[in-house]
Amino acid sequence: LTAFSLSKLGTAQAIDDTDGTLTATIASVDGDDIVLENNKILLRPGRHLVVWKAEDNAGNRGVSQQYVDVLPRANFMVNQSSSEGQTLTIEAWLNGDAPSYPVEIPFTLYSSSSADSNDYQLSDSKIVIDQLQAGDLQENPHGAVTINLLNDGDDNEKTEKIIFKMDKDNLKNAIAGKKRKHQIKILNENKPPRVKLRITQSDTKGRKVFQGAGNVTINAKAKDPNGDALTYIWTASGLSNITESPDDPATFVFNPDSVNTGRYKVSVAVSDGTKTITKKKRLKVKAAVAISNTADSDQDGILDKDEADDANGNGIPDYLEAPHDQHELPSDGSSMLAGEPGTELGLGAIAFDSEDGDCSVSEAEIAAYLAAEKLPPFQQDQNYEAEKIFDYVISALEEPGASSQIVLSLPSALTADSKIRKYNTETAVWSDFQVDDNNALESLISSDGNCSDDEDTVWTTGLVVGGTCLRLTIEDGGANDADGIANGEIDDPVAITKEKPSSSTGGGSTTSVVTIESNHINYFKLVIDQALDIDSSVSYTTRDGTAKAGQDYIATTGTATIPAKKTYALIPVEILADTLTESDETFSLVITNPIGAAFPAGTTEIVVSHTIMDNKTVNASFNEGDSNHINYFKLTLNQPLSTSASITYTTRDGTATAGQDYISKSETVTLAAGQTRILIPIEIIADTAAEADETFSLVITNPTGGVFPTGTTEIISTHTIINDD
Repeated sequence: LTAFSLSKLGTAQAIDDTDGTLTATIASVDGDDIVLENNKILLRPGRHLVVWKAEDNAGNRGVSQQYVDVLPRANFMVNQSSSEGQTLTIEAWLNGDAPSYPVEIPFTLYSSSSADSNDYQLSDSKIVIDQLQAGDLQENPHGAVTINLLNDGDDNEKTEKIIFKMDKDNLKNAIAGKKRKHQIKILNENKPPRVKLRITQSDTKGRKVFQGAGNVTINAKAKDPNGDALTYIWTASGLSNITESPDDPATFVFNPDSVNTGRYKVSVAVSDGTKTITKKKRLKVKAAVAISNTADSDQDGILDKDEADDANGNGIPDYLEAPHDQHELPSDGSSMLAGEPGTELGLGAIAFDSEDGDCSVSEAEIAAYLAAEKLPPFQQDQNYEAEKIFDYVISALEEPGASSQIVLSLPSALTADSKIRKYNTETAVWSDFQVDDNNALESLISSDGNCSDDEDTVWTTGLVVGGTCLRLTIEDGGANDADGIANGEIDDPVAITKEKPSSSTGGGSTTSVVTIESNHINYFKLVIDQALDIDSSVSYTTRDGTAKAGQDYIATTGTATIPAKKTYALIPVEILADTLTESDETFSLVITNPIGAAFPAGTTEIVVSHTIMDNKTVNASFNEGDSNHINYFKLTLNQPLSTSASITYTTRDGTATAGQDYISKSETVTLAAGQTRILIPIEIIADTAAEADETFSLVITNPTGGVFPTGTTEIISTHTIINDD
């Protein structure tokens, strides 16, 4: 939808023989009541019937009709990379219907191209888009031409670039959008394949599949930019009856009738022999259900049963969303997130699990998802409250490791205390959105309520007070990509937050007492002796020793995955702190079912024991590991603060030495009003030396706003680094 001032529609005038000039107003648009936003009319691309009305003093009414044509925007799809001898398609999509067809999009070779017309052969120098047929209404109109990259026999030339630019002044029945240029790199180096996963069941597309509806087929649509032959390795947690098609290794089939209803994750590692890309897809197996023969949930005139597909693969059934570009995603109500043209947006795992039909999620939905996935329990952000949380995935990037932009319409204007925050579901820790050379945060104040990101839109770096639109630049595999893997897909659950207000309990004076607990999360480190080109995984479960699940630690079961090209994964187990005087206690983590990597010969399970040290003096222990990791001390108050408070902490050597065994740290930290805890991270330095267990301490002093227990001037928490070499 685009907002237009009413003056864009011209001036309507009504004349009455008795009453003279009357005021004319809009009665309807396309038969529906007019929708105004900031005194502007919202219209989609296409032809619209506007009905004007006027009424005289006697109640006599006159009407007049006007047709309004809104031209769609045309955008090239995502840039491409390929080698000589390959044939590609150059696509352009419209952001909606055109008032008339055909749409013609001419383009020319841009002056910045390093390649010339001797390097390629085009089927046409313009893209022609014809009107969509009835069966294609869920997709926006699009068209394409083909280009052959000619082989000149020179194996020593550098990578060349072909850049085409729309002839924006000569488009027919459309206007140029943001993506007016299309770049093709002619490679002289090996690049990894690009992969998309598509799920179908009995010709119905979608990530929700049903028992009793036939086999489910998952297809890896892969293309190697160098034209190399590809191999496929499929893995699926919990799906024991999978079948790889003997005729098509890119296809994987399973029968949902032979598995339990619930969530499943399927992944495929696609390799060209040198480089491997792993793609994952979450799906839900549901009990058989009949779709209503009369319902039309999205009120588009098409019955739900006739649009049960998820044609664009974004995780939302077609009957729950209006047609839109693949680089757009419903966020809440009529609002849309918008990525770069050519990319594809889909629901993240939490939003898909909630089944609300958009990518906005609540903290309760996050908590429910984490519990179902046996991940660490959800922790609220201590200093900030979320106004809106979005959970989405950006895919179809130009290449793995690329950065991509997304535009969000904000629920309310930014203020001086607004923050963009990220939540790590593996460690249950909140953090700020990270900004660097490949990640950016920009905002703007929209004058018409639109967050359109045209070529001429001017964005301000950072969060501008009063801003209503946000643009994030996120690096695939970078600090803001939740999966941390450069795989051509960005996983970005992100929260728009504001600082929590200070609060006062009123009444009498109560005092918050400061204590510090032992480490609340212990990380077991799963290590393989060499990196693989595919994901490897194991099943794990905790097992009681003298420590008991529910009393001393949280029982944990799940699957741990070591991503391709990595050598380790961390398995978190929450340790329950108490104030009892008791003996040291132990529990174990049991590792079974290796996939991808193998156990030592003759081994069917690996058992790792962990000791929970008695915390009478607030001690804890953790493994040193073979790569640096973070240990968290948890500072707690016995009741919420009515005003802010602070403490000073510093590390102190024991038998462990700062700089050799851990990173020394000293800082004053503040707890906001209403807060009851804060996590203090200390980095542990790993080594491979065989040595005795070592200790260091965290010393807490100088409390303000809260107090130490009576007679206490400092609190010391001693931690043991257990040698694991």
